[in-house]
Amino acid sequence: MSRTVATLTFVVLMLSLAMPPGCAAPSDDPIGADTPSANDGTASGTHDEDSTPRAGSDTTASDAAPRAVRHRTAPFGDILLHYDDVGTGPRALVFVHGWACDRSVWREQVPALADVMRCIALDLPGHGESAAPDLAESDYTMDLFADAVLAVMDAAGVEQAVLVGHSNGAPVVRQVLRRHPERVAALVLVDGTLRYAFDDRASAEQWVDEYRQPAYREVARQMIQTMLRPEMPSELKADITQRMLRTPQTVMVGAFEAAVDPALYAPDPIDVPLLCVLAKSPFWTEDYERYVLSLAPGADYVVLADVGHFLMLDAPERFDALVRDFVWAWDLAR
Repeated sequence: MSRTVATLTFVVLMLSLAMPPGCAAPSDDPIGADTPSANDGTASGTHDEDSTPRAGSDTTASDAAPRAVRHRTAPFGDILLHYDDVGTGPRALVFVHGWACDRSVWREQVPALADVMRCIALDLPGHGESAAPDLAESDYTMDLFADAVLAVMDAAGVEQAVLVGHSNGAPVVRQVLRRHPERVAALVLVDGTLRYAFDDRASAEQWVDEYRQPAYREVARQMIQTMLRPEMPSELKADITQRMLRTPQTVMVGAFEAAVDPALYAPDPIDVPLLCVLAKSPFWTEDYERYVLSLAPGADYVVLADVGHFLMLDAPERFDALVRDFVWAWDLAR
């Protein structure tokens, strides 16, 4: 593995800069220069539909079944945000994917965790089905992503959420907490960091520049492979890889630029219940655990063995049990 790829892997795992999308049936189409992207209007979510749903529409025939997955949309400026919704009520688990991902990475949690709480999983702007062809690279900011989460909560009638962020979704949900603490009941961070991973902004920019090159897909492909466990089913590996590589270059670069802003990792206290679930690796040290507990002294800090970066797909039963226990322990479903 080249030094560049090794560095990229380290940063993504440490920064939790957002992860691949992955879970619907894998495509047989090879990923290359002609691969359709979200900005081409190609749907990469978990539902096949005859037509584009209207804002606030429901593609399920009936809401009677409490664990039926309803595919909905929420207006967000000129963007139509797509999300899956299971259950009812003013509080919900809201799942936020990482870099170049979509909501399908949460397929083992939605609807499985609806037995304890309403569940919502969304596609962030430019990702999955939430195409944003008019956004420029500089438009992709953590504030944009945080506001998109709030737009989905508003459309769904969710007053407060337990925000679950994977990888680059971690700084997204933390930004929601900073901007609108009254809307956040708790945070769950999934293999995502609270601490800055670069020596300085210049070194971060040098890293992001790798994704501005014509061969950015190959750089991404090599990095993805280091994040997937050898034991992961080949079909799931292919799906994650294909979905990630469909992400438009503008979105890849913009989302990474957003995630390397040092201000996002300011050591301000986290005053809501916090659960950190991490995949065992050399990056999550005792020093990092002490840092997390300095921000949130009552945090639950769990490191899982025999899982990769997509630990919620590698060990869904273990992960779901941790979330259930967390919700019950803090009475978050009330």
